Amino acid sequence: MSSLYELTGVLLQLQDMLLESDADDQCLNDTIEAVEGEFEVKAEGYGCIIRNLEADIAAIKAEEERLAKRRAALTKNRDWLTERVHTAMLVLDKKTVKTELFTWGLRNNPAHVVISNENEIPFDFINTKVTSSPDKTKIKEFLQSEAGKDCEWAHLEQDTRIELK
Repeated sequence: MSSLYELTGVLLQLQDMLLESDADDQCLNDTIEAVEGEFEVKAEGYGCIIRNLEADIAAIKAEEERLAKRRAALTKNRDWLTERVHTAMLVLDKKTVKTELFTWGLRNNPAHVVISNENEIPFDFINTKVTSSPDKTKIKEFLQSEAGKDCEWAHLEQDTRIELK
């Protein structure tokens, strides 16, 4: 049995041969029908593989979601326990706590900025960002209108997609 790539090439060659005037029409038609039948068998096989892959993808996605929830729960528990130790050390004014397995230590984080009133910040300390991008919805409407028929700076294209039903 040939590969899908080879079958596609053979079908294209046969279609080109049909356009030639000296080709035996009946022979070519019989050959095309045989190759198209083989192509349909290949396409059906591809469809089965695609369905299996879709099932695997769905199962993996469900497992990823389950694991993400589990990770979030474990992270929340870790953070809660860490904060309990942190709070206790602050209340007890302990800089370090040594146990047989661990040593806990309080460290100063780098200073960070806290904005009390954003409206009072001088202009020199404000970052201004200006962005622009084409409004493709408006452009599409323009191109579909009578005024956009002779537009030189944009055009509409339509691609195809394949559906497996």
